[in-house]
Amino acid sequence: MGFIVRKKHIYLNLFLINFPITAMTSIIHRVTCVMLFLFFFIVLYLFKLSIESESSFLMISLLLQKFYIKLFLFLFLSSLLYHFLFGIKHMIMDLGFFETKSASTKISLLCLFFVVVLSVIILLSMVL
Repeated sequence: MGFIVRKKHIYLNLFLINFPITAMTSIIHRVTCVMLFLFFFIVLYLFKLSIESESSFLMISLLLQKFYIKLFLFLFLSSLLYHFLFGIKHMIMDLGFFETKSASTKISLLCLFFVVVLSVIILLSMVL
């Protein structure tokens, strides 16, 4: 009679695994989706306040001068930009383009480059 030997579960430290760039961008795409879901209600509330009356508009415009609100808006706009560009990349890949490993790596790096450049432009426009 044979015995079944079961191995114990091994703890995987995900920070030590070297993921390819396509896997990292896909994970970040999912994270930005969660961020957009959480940030959307706050942005919608700020928009509602800004169109209620002239005094509430002035209050929101003063609030937007604070650093932490600018940081919040920068994170919201950057995650929106990232999610939009990589969503388009995923749809193009669903059509059958860039499906090889080298092509998907190149297109991921290209999208990442555009996200960084456009985020820097957003940041500079908020600072200046």
